[in-house]
Amino acid sequence: MRILGIYLDGSLLRAAVIESAGKQEAKIEAIRSAPLQDPQNVKELYTPSFSGKVAGGIPSRFFLVRQRECELPKSRHSEEVLRFHSEGVTHLKSEELLFAPEIIRREGSTAHILFHLATREGIQISLQELEKAGLDPDGLSAAPLALGHYIQWKYPQLEEGIVIHLGAKEWICAYLEKGHVKKTYTVFEGNEGLLSALWEDRKKILLQKEAEGVAKQIDLLQLKPHLNPHLSQKLNTMKGELTRAMFSFPKEKHFLFTGSIDMFGHYSEFLSESFKETLSSRIGIDIPLEELKNAIPLGLALEQLKGPLQLRREEFFPRKNWRQAGGYALGLLSASLLLSASLFFFGEKRLSARKATLLSELKTALEKKDPIWTQKEGEDLLHEWDLELGRYSQEFPYLSKAPKVAEALSWFSLHPLVKEFPIRLRDFNYQLVRYPHISALDVPYQAKVELEFETESPLNARKFHQSLLKGDQMVDQTEEIGWEALDQNRYRVSFFLKNKEPYVP
Repeated sequence: MRILGIYLDGSLLRAAVIESAGKQEAKIEAIRSAPLQDPQNVKELYTPSFSGKVAGGIPSRFFLVRQRECELPKSRHSEEVLRFHSEGVTHLKSEELLFAPEIIRREGSTAHILFHLATREGIQISLQELEKAGLDPDGLSAAPLALGHYIQWKYPQLEEGIVIHLGAKEWICAYLEKGHVKKTYTVFEGNEGLLSALWEDRKKILLQKEAEGVAKQIDLLQLKPHLNPHLSQKLNTMKGELTRAMFSFPKEKHFLFTGSIDMFGHYSEFLSESFKETLSSRIGIDIPLEELKNAIPLGLALEQLKGPLQLRREEFFPRKNWRQAGGYALGLLSASLLLSASLFFFGEKRLSARKATLLSELKTALEKKDPIWTQKEGEDLLHEWDLELGRYSQEFPYLSKAPKVAEALSWFSLHPLVKEFPIRLRDFNYQLVRYPHISALDVPYQAKVELEFETESPLNARKFHQSLLKGDQMVDQTEEIGWEALDQNRYRVSFFLKNKEPYVP
């Protein structure tokens, strides 16, 4: 898989293409940079067509990362809980930010979460700048996270460290712990601010575009402040800001400089003078200068191999993805319609075949019974046969509709009052008093039950009698219900059973 990482470093468009067969098996295919006003050198990497993914990134000044531990239940409400906690990690207005929480570890119901926050304005500005170069990235992350992914790729055994990226418009400080960027710090103005100060010192003899070439000839360890007052003041201000950033991070950590570290002579050595004693050492790996300058686009491309941060959400969702989703939806709809039409066609064909078989068999059977049926064909034959069946649709009269003895006994044993009070059955008599016979087929079935039971309380017996008078699924309250009180708390009751609903074929 080919991935293009693209990043706007001030007025310079930086790009890197990697080829990957796995998360750790990435190979750098190309690294290029060009002014945004004339990006042809970079455009050659993705025009006229690029078949892989395109990953962009927003500057550090538009991005925040916060970490927090909170209770997070594993339920469908987890997203709402994360949203609630996200809004509490910054004083900025929630409607101005895009939240992207990442759960890095769970301990029971407690979750360790990194809250990534990006300003919507920053995302919009970054996308507009990339659009000038003809780019609409598939994924959008942040520059500090890209630095973390690049260092982890180059130095995977690193547990904790600090990356200092010397960029054109900002210096980025990112603190890494176990593969995650836990804290960031941004020093504004960056290299362009220093070049402006240098030109201010020498504007009488230099053109502004010549300042960068002169800067490479200046050794900062031997800089004479009285000859370069503006540059010295700007350097000391930004160096102090960088030192404060370093002291805000955990001490005794490895550090590494990336970005345009060759803009001045002994650039990184000069900047690290004030804090190098508090940190362990530089990360001891040999990295080509071109890679260090383009660490961010390389990191953006490498991030796509893992679980990338995706800021192209909500109103920033890629237009081409909407078109792609629409194409998928249209294809799915077409396939559904084709499948439905196929099922309807074959269903009708099979139904017609079965209907023809039924007509053939029916006509053969009826011809043997009555030759008149041979005069009818197709739908007329089925219609006449349906009418004929209707004449004999009544149920067979000798199938009893009265409840069985077992059903009556089950009804009594499961009766709520019998289960609530100590009502004991002493005698049970079931009698089929009416039923159809050969001379009277229309006589309905009617079963009568006589119960003799014993209970200790007359009140319980009265409640049972009243429940019978109300009727239920078994007792027919429209018929007579007999009641008799015997001696020694014994009672006899008789009632008729409701017939079951007739069977409907």
